[in-house]
Amino acid sequence: MEELATILESIAALLWPLIVILLIIVFRPAVAALIESARSRKFSIKIGGQELTMEEANSQQQQLLADLQKQVGDLQKRIGDGAVSPPPAPGGATREGIRPPRPGRGIAPGAPPAPAVPAKPGPIRLAVSQGKPILWVDDNPKNNSFFLQRLTDEATPATVAQSTDEAMGLIERNDYGLIISDMGRQERERYNRRAGLDLLKAMREAGQDTPFVIYCSRRRADETRAEAQTLGAAAVVSSPTKLASLLFE
Repeated sequence: MEELATILESIAALLWPLIVILLIIVFRPAVAALIESARSRKFSIKIGGQELTMEEANSQQQQLLADLQKQVGDLQKRIGDGAVSPPPAPGGATREGIRPPRPGRGIAPGAPPAPAVPAKPGPIRLAVSQGKPILWVDDNPKNNSFFLQRLTDEATPATVAQSTDEAMGLIERNDYGLIISDMGRQERERYNRRAGLDLLKAMREAGQDTPFVIYCSRRRADETRAEAQTLGAAAVVSSPTKLASLLFE
């Protein structure tokens, strides 16, 4: 019996290395693919309902950070150049003291008060404050993954459409608080560089007055802003920082 136990122990001692070797042989392709994926950062993650590789997610984060830095830099430059002035002190005081009266600027006794200047409307605040879903039209919705995730976090449902026809079908059946569209899209086997304007025009002709924002490149924003506003666009933006301020601030 002791000899049998010794033999079984010896077999067991040899069996574990054999099992490990067998597992390595069986799973070697999968392990090799995992290592290669890690090297090239091709792990996939889901953000805003979109499947992104780590490289794509990192690229979008870098773009958002770069745009934020640019906006801050532009603001600092404007303040430094005097284009943006700090608000005046209460009571008309200057930073050095009391502002002296300016000749010829006084109000004659008994004169009627100056008409009140209407306040400018605040930020569009679009659909987030309305509690309605958003329709986002883009033939490459991956580009908007972080925005879509933020909308989900804000409990604002967002639907994605990839063409004008698909968007119009959704608009006819649903009540959206906001529609965001890119400008150029691949539609009907061709690239339509005016797709955003075409969608806006089709909506307005159909009697749809849902707030509409075009989110596109800076060059296309500069080229189409006047026409888009004539058609009834609420805003034409190229900066993700500015788009975020419309949606969330």
